Order: sequence, then C-alpha cells, then structure tokens
Amino acid sequence: MSANSFPSSISFLCSSHVFCSARDILKHGEWITDNDSTLVSPGGKFELGFFTPMESSNSERFVGIRYYKWDKAVVWVANRKQPILNGSNGKFVIAEDGNLMVLDTSSYGRKSSWSTGLAKSSPANRTVKLLDSGNLVLSEDDQSAMSKSLSSDKMPYPIANLLSNFNTNASSKYFKNQAKIVPSQNYSNARLVMDYSGELRYLIWDTTKGNWSSQWKAPEDQCSIYNACGKSGSCNNDNWFTCKCLPGSKPTDTNSWFSQNFVDGCIRNSRCDNSGSTFLSLNVTQVRSPENNFPVNDVKECKRKCAKNC
Repeated sequence: MSANSFPSSISFLCSSHVFCSARDILKHGEWITDNDSTLVSPGGKFELGFFTPMESSNSERFVGIRYYKWDKAVVWVANRKQPILNGSNGKFVIAEDGNLMVLDTSSYGRKSSWSTGLAKSSPANRTVKLLDSGNLVLSEDDQSAMSKSLSSDKMPYPIANLLSNFNTNASSKYFKNQAKIVPSQNYSNARLVMDYSGELRYLIWDTTKGNWSSQWKAPEDQCSIYNACGKSGSCNNDNWFTCKCLPGSKPTDTNSWFSQNFVDGCIRNSRCDNSGSTFLSLNVTQVRSPENNFPVNDVKECKRKCAKNC
C-alpha cells in the first residue's frame, strides 16, 4: 500500500461512520441524550435533538426540530414551557406508557419536562420517525400496518412555521398584498413563519448568501395593522408621527399617545348632537368595517342617524 492511499482509506471510514450514525428512527429502549446524539431525516434536511436558543441562558436546554444543513433554524420545540436546566441529564425517549417524553434524569424519579399526552399503550411496537417534511411521526405497528400516528403539527404547542411541504390551492400562484406580488416557486427551500409579534413572513433560503431572504411579510407596515391608531385615529406611514386624531377629537391618553402608544385611540372634543356636528370627507382613507349598520334613503338621513349614535 502506498503512502498516498492511506488518507483516502481514512476518509472512507469516517464517511461511512457518519452515514451509519445518522438515524431517522427511534425505537422503544433507545433514546436521544444531550451529548450531540440526534435524529436526522432521511434526506438530511431536518434534525431533532437538544439545543440552547441564542436568547436563553446556557443552562436552559430544549428538545426541538431544526434545519440540519442550513442555519439550524428551529421549527418546533417540545419542552418550550419547561426547559431542562442541567442539559447533560436530558433524555428524549419513548416512555413505558407509549408516549414520547423529554425527561430530566437529574431529578429524583426522572421528571418529565414534556409528553405527547396520548392514551397509555404498550411501547413495544412504537417507533418515532423524523421525516424530510419536518414532521415527527409516532407510530404503532400492527402487522406492518401503521395504526396510530402523531405528527409534529398535532402535538401540544404546535410549530409556528409552515414548512416546505405546505399545500397551496392549485389555482393560487401568488402571495399578494396591496404593494407587492411574489411569484410562487419551488417550495423545497421555503418557510412561512409567524413570530411572537404576530408578523407573518415568507422566507426563501438564499444559497449564495447562506441566509433566509424575506420575500413577503404581513402586516407590511404600521398602518397595515388592524386598528393601529385606535378609535377615531387615522394612520399615515408617510408622516413622521404615524397616527393622528381625526378633526374634532383628541388623544384619550396624551402621555401614551406622545410615547407612540396609540392603543387607546381618540375621544371627541365635544358632546355629539344634532346641533353642532359637522361631517368631513376623508379622502384616500381606508375605513374599517362599521360596527353598526342601518338602512337610510339619502345622505341627510345618514348624517342625522349618525349624529344620534356617535
């Protein structure tokens, strides 16, 4: 054997080891521990294991599903309400009652930090598999037939991501809002994400830059938020101060208003009646659906009824 052939043999053995160690199925009696052991989907797209979010302390450990090849973006978390404080003692298992569990083995009696909460069943034939769709499926085999299954979008605390396997209406070819149209495309590298603030974003993985590129979001701006300026307030993104009260009204809470907290909206400067009410035309203004509707014959009758109920 020549000296040059030795490194290639080592490379082959290492590659073989990595391939063999990457599993996508967990059986009863096996477990995932907090020592870099994970489940990896068959196509190498998603990974399930322990992790620490960037915004958390180093002592908090969670079990979740993340992208495997890309930026490790988290798409689902099991024990988000009860992290394991001593990560080295965490285990992800099929428990004796047949449920998936995240266990804190540092606690007396192996404390459960999360469970699927299914009816108790024999764990002997149960397996859990991580799919390339991002779903985690718990199944019970009955003569090679799947009789029960649980996917990650049906588990407690569902993911806030619609992943690359999401279905669209066959006739729907665009994500659309008032200002921008984004053509539909290959969804194999796409995510639809809603964050804690309620913002919805459509993201595409940019292979050139190596990051998620935002293609579309909603609400698009401050004025796209429902009731952004509160009652009797108007919103204009082109103004330095986004919200202002309609003519004849003033901020309900002046301090909050000038701190740009507009939730309380505006109140009238004077009492509403027939004698002193004036109706103004609001041009180029989108008005939300009225709370009350009533039939009228003409503009005069409309004004009269509005003045009695304003």
